[in-house]
Amino acid sequence: MKRITLFIAIILMCVQFGIAQTEARRSDRKIIELQKIITLTSAQETAIRNAYENYCDRNDSILYKVQNAAVAATLKRRSEMLFNQRLMNVLTAEQKDRYHRIQLAPDVVEKTKARIDELAETGAYTQAQLDSAKTVIYKQLMDEKLIYASEKYDYRKQKSQIAELKKQRTKQQPKPLRSDRKMMEIKKVISLSPEQEESIRAAYIELQQMGDSILFKVKDPAAAAELSYESNRKYHGLFMNALTDPQRNLYIATNSTPEVMAKARARVALLRETEEYSEAELETALTNIFHYLMLEKIVYERDKYDHLKQKENIAQLKKLEPVELKKANSQEKLKTQGKSYKGQTQW
Repeated sequence: MKRITLFIAIILMCVQFGIAQTEARRSDRKIIELQKIITLTSAQETAIRNAYENYCDRNDSILYKVQNAAVAATLKRRSEMLFNQRLMNVLTAEQKDRYHRIQLAPDVVEKTKARIDELAETGAYTQAQLDSAKTVIYKQLMDEKLIYASEKYDYRKQKSQIAELKKQRTKQQPKPLRSDRKMMEIKKVISLSPEQEESIRAAYIELQQMGDSILFKVKDPAAAAELSYESNRKYHGLFMNALTDPQRNLYIATNSTPEVMAKARARVALLRETEEYSEAELETALTNIFHYLMLEKIVYERDKYDHLKQKENIAQLKKLEPVELKKANSQEKLKTQGKSYKGQTQW
């Protein structure tokens, strides 16, 4: 009997020793994880080890004793919150900052890369600008993440600190330059060499500065209108001269397509009223009229402020005017004179 009792006692001691070893191993893993990032004093290590072992004990108790899943989830969250509070209370501000930065870095790097890729796809930024933006975006994301991590379970404080951070950021950061927006708009349509971009940007900046000066300093509306016209004329000339012929034509055609197509369709609607064309013929007429009107539009825009040259070039273009457009214009004149396509007067 004594042997059996002794045997049972030895087994119980082994079980308790095994449990103790398991607990030690769990806290050892946590301490090793922390010490890879920050240096802990003996007092800090003991406090954290005890807090972590208590955390593991609570989780084991929840796992084996709490059957209701919702209750278990609530208790587990409270347990995590308690351990996090104890850990943060033990660490110094410098240790907490380093610990969070190391832990958060992979996520912040990945999100920064995604933001930079989006900017690069616009084609509006040089590599140097993207490299500079990368540093700024990384810092912004990390600052936000640090707040979320340090105030992980205090949502009210978290929200107020994020709001304050964004408020400070708005004050510190200048708004994007208007010339940046213009460059982005142009480069969505055509590719520019560095020399072209520099020239157009300088001209656009001068235009905006002149516009601001006119707005705030010139009181007489007639004088303001005259100065504005001259300023726009100068910018337009510099912009058109900076582009090659293919670039100029592509830029004007791309931006003018909706307007020109609307005009072409209006001409075709006049042809349809005559009942002299099939649908296939009207489709061909639409194409021919659109191409001709686009040529006119390019001439108008290219020589926008040189009216004499504009008039001469339009006169030359008239030789290419498609017969369908002439017919549509004739039909429009008949309508304005009160005559229908059947030759009957309708006042």
